[in-house]
Amino acid sequence: LYKIGAKDHAITAYRMLSTEVPQNPLIRVALGTLYQEVQWYSLGEREYEAAVDLGYDESYMQAARVDQQLTPSSYPSRDLNVFLNDAVRMLESSDSWEEFLREFVSPESRTKIDRRMEYSLLQALRTIQGTAPDQEEPDTGISTFECHSAIGGLERISVAKNADDGRLFLKF
Repeated sequence: LYKIGAKDHAITAYRMLSTEVPQNPLIRVALGTLYQEVQWYSLGEREYEAAVDLGYDESYMQAARVDQQLTPSSYPSRDLNVFLNDAVRMLESSDSWEEFLREFVSPESRTKIDRRMEYSLLQALRTIQGTAPDQEEPDTGISTFECHSAIGGLERISVAKNADDGRLFLKF
């Protein structure tokens, strides 16, 4: 699945395999690498940490992290539509609100939403998914969507690019 580019399916397969063979650190490393490649960095780190906890050589993991930072990715960065699709998919399938916040929400916006808003946020993201932004600022890399939400803080959702690493984040 991975070799033919079906990374979503490969992730699902590795997740199933990791529950069937939970003590195999190589499965966790492979899953962590897949997460990193689709830019789900915190999930990738969690899998790498699990591999080390299972006895995988931590020095090798440190070298792999340095190598990833030094080597330009052969995978393009997430574009706006892929980012929104990933955010929706993670909200639909994950129990971890904290992981969603770390992966998709800018640090300064994390305090503006809480778990009680999860369903409303999911609905707002589904609404803007596949649509053009209402406003784009090419110089800053910010795309803003106006939402028709009764929930305070979700009337306007912006997707901003981190200037340091090019990652996209939701801002409220």
